Amino acid sequence: MRNILIKIQYDGTQYAGWQRQKNGLAVQQVLEDALSAITKEKVAITGSGRTDAGVHALGQAANFVSNCTVPLEKLPIAINSIIPDDIRVISATEVAADFNARFSAKRKTYRYTVTWGKNAPALYSRFSWHSYYPLDITKMGEAARLFEGTHDFNAFMASGSPVSSTVRTIYSSYVERTNIEGCENALHYYVTGNGFLYNMVRIITGTLIEIGQGRREIESISDLLNVSDERGVVRAKAGFTTPPNGLTLMSVDYTE
Repeated sequence: MRNILIKIQYDGTQYAGWQRQKNGLAVQQVLEDALSAITKEKVAITGSGRTDAGVHALGQAANFVSNCTVPLEKLPIAINSIIPDDIRVISATEVAADFNARFSAKRKTYRYTVTWGKNAPALYSRFSWHSYYPLDITKMGEAARLFEGTHDFNAFMASGSPVSSTVRTIYSSYVERTNIEGCENALHYYVTGNGFLYNMVRIITGTLIEIGQGRREIESISDLLNVSDERGVVRAKAGFTTPPNGLTLMSVDYTE
């Protein structure tokens, strides 16, 4: 038996997220069906984590155990030949028997893309969120850095999420201006951490947008971090949850 790690890219627009669902087609199901057809055995894959419906990935990771005899360099080609064009397997490597794409992950990096101005970019509408109000990118960048470090992020998690701890470590959090064709202004928000709560990145982004629009003070970030309170109450004090289409899982790292 071989334990194989694959790296995946996908446009999540048409999918019910990463994890297999009863009421919609998920990326995991597409890949499992393809691998089962190629290997002639029932294949179950383990992803590094769930991405919601509409969220994209440039560096999702997943592993599966199989007797697959296809050479690793040819496996992505075989998979890609039978799956939709909006999902691509970009590499395949053999890993140790005890490797688990979810539990072996050390850090993940997400990117959220925001545009602003009079007109939203038509060609990028599936991969960004648009603000018709101007954004102060300098203030947003200053606020973004306050998330770095180890904090209790319960204010930045969707209410009712079943987790034992809301403490996470953020290694890097920053905003940078970018160029998108057909758009007046655009930025990427990048965040790298050892793990993320449900909707955490989208809530952080919404909070940063409110700061950029002048609807919230930078100092409010410090007031929201490390607050012990009933989660639903604290959550209401943070920013709005941005839509999923602007979010992309950039990479999953397995080394310290």
